[in-house]
Amino acid sequence: MSMFIPNCKTELVLTEDWTFELYYESRNDALLKCFGFYPLDQERGGGWWRYVQDGSRYPRTLRKATVTLLAGTIMRVDRVYIRQGTTDTYDSLTFWIKKRSKKQTINGRFWAKLADVNRMVCDVYLGEGTEDLKPQERASRIALLFED
Repeated sequence: MSMFIPNCKTELVLTEDWTFELYYESRNDALLKCFGFYPLDQERGGGWWRYVQDGSRYPRTLRKATVTLLAGTIMRVDRVYIRQGTTDTYDSLTFWIKKRSKKQTINGRFWAKLADVNRMVCDVYLGEGTEDLKPQERASRIALLFED
């Protein structure tokens, strides 16, 4: 296993389809709408949240949808958020979709939990025309991106 934690602004290209849980939360609005999901529970003013049955606001439970981004989608890392002393409850990465797969019309900013991100199969995107680089040249260019 290789460990790789991207910097913000790192661009990644999916090399395989990525299925993950997309949470009904306002920061995921753009992508949720692209997949055809819309806010629920508007009568309580809850937006994407589902409240407990007694009407109190907390504790609250997030709803989520399983979605798939197709291989070839290019995303830019916008935020890496990892907290000390918690389980993966809040650990997440936020992405901007830079270029979509030819078969999918999606766009926008979204976040995914770290556990889902760790199941993503991707490569660092080096730009148009760099797909045929020799492995040594590719590794050298990637190393330059993360050099101090």
